[in-house]
Amino acid sequence: MAAASLVVMASLQNVVSARVSYALMTTAAFGALNGLALAVPLGPEARVLDAGCGLGAGLVELRREYPGVHLAGVEWSWPLRFACAWRCRDACVARADLWTHSWAGYDLVYLFQRPESLGRALDKARREMRPAAGW
Repeated sequence: MAAASLVVMASLQNVVSARVSYALMTTAAFGALNGLALAVPLGPEARVLDAGCGLGAGLVELRREYPGVHLAGVEWSWPLRFACAWRCRDACVARADLWTHSWAGYDLVYLFQRPESLGRALDKARREMRPAAGW
């Protein structure tokens, strides 16, 4: 059984403006994960989770990188979950808390979070995901 992977991108600032936030989530992410499939190869039966998927920008990029995998997303905000599910119809998007939703069974978990939550994410990955080299 292959090791699981945790991919984390950190936001260096809080975005207050909804207009700016929407622009960042819908356009700036284009190509943000280019090359990920080369760095972290996955088979066609792999399960990938976008933890805290928001409007789905990460799911769109993950689908571009991994066209054949099973994609899932979790988002606490019901309006964002609804919009993401509409935008990313090929992914299973659920309303859930990324910290209480189990990461077990996923081959890759992607999350875009603030730097101060990265330690918590790594701890959760170590507890719930299959061991990866160096964990």
